[in-house]
Amino acid sequence: GVTVVAFIESGSAGEQPLSSGPALSGQQLIEDLSGRLERLGAERESGQFSLDMEVYTPVQQQQQQQQPASQQQPQPRTLHVVASSEAPVSSYIVPSGSSIEAAAGPLVSADSMFGLLLGQLRALYQAKPGQAVHCRGPKYRLADFTVRLATAVFKQSHSVKGVFVEAEYRPCNRLQFGWPLLKEFFSGVFPDRAFAVEHPNEALQAHLQAQAATGPIDYTYPVTVQQYLLLAYQLGSSRQQMRSAVAPSSAADAAVPVSMQQQSWGRAPLPGPPSQLIGR
Repeated sequence: GVTVVAFIESGSAGEQPLSSGPALSGQQLIEDLSGRLERLGAERESGQFSLDMEVYTPVQQQQQQQQPASQQQPQPRTLHVVASSEAPVSSYIVPSGSSIEAAAGPLVSADSMFGLLLGQLRALYQAKPGQAVHCRGPKYRLADFTVRLATAVFKQSHSVKGVFVEAEYRPCNRLQFGWPLLKEFFSGVFPDRAFAVEHPNEALQAHLQAQAATGPIDYTYPVTVQQYLLLAYQLGSSRQQMRSAVAPSSAADAAVPVSMQQQSWGRAPLPGPPSQLIGR
């Protein structure tokens, strides 16, 4: 079904929570959001929702960066690999030449063991643990909606940065019809949380643009994966902004836009007002 993914940052010392409510830790956020759902009659499903986002950089790319520009050859692309409990037999790969392209696609489906295979090819690809994000949390069913809550943990620091909230409207597979219901669902269930659901995010906008160009397209799970990639990039950018504001590593780094410094997840903004896309 059509799905919208939002993110709320946990509040801690030195951080500004992305919420209009009180600052809460990751676990407190999970308990708060779970309590809201259960008071509305939501039933907790068995099992745990999980989603892992890993980054693999070509070893050849790292070696060529040390060579003069005139001697450099075309470089393999960095691979962003996503594995989810909602698609247990598959993994999703986004090849990207830069951080701006990371969530832009094309998204390729592969066997669920693809990430493990890359981990064994150490002569070709190297994992970047500082950019890996692991998500874990409960699942709830409320009428025709399924809600998945997951803490976002950066693998290297083991620190919880916030909570992903994924809401799926199961009976609908067309975004232009499901979006208004999901927007109302978020505002009704979590009215005091500043979730970014006023307009379709960039991954949803891309789906709507493709539909406007080619005709009706069913919503599929890879669109949900791209939403997670987009939000993970934005989270990584906010961390970079905080670090740069406190102590830029050098004058050159301080002069470069944060989006170009952060070699993580992301996509370029898409043209066109969301309201025009929804109306098509």
